[in-house]
Amino acid sequence: MKIGVQQVQAEVAKGEEADESSLARYLRGVKRVAPDILEVIVNTFADPALGVATVIRKVMTKAQADAKA
Repeated sequence: MKIGVQQVQAEVAKGEEADESSLARYLRGVKRVAPDILEVIVNTFADPALGVATVIRKVMTKAQADAKA
């Protein structure tokens, strides 16, 4: 999974020179393996604070589910 995220990060870092088809392919790969991570990536690129909030929400949801089990 780390490789997929690193590929997305590297492609986005290219700015205007980023290859949209490569970025789409990397994001599809991340979605296939870990849809939660894709949500965090997209939210973080849209707004870093939203990305952090998404991680916190997911951790809290998981903790609540574990507490009920």
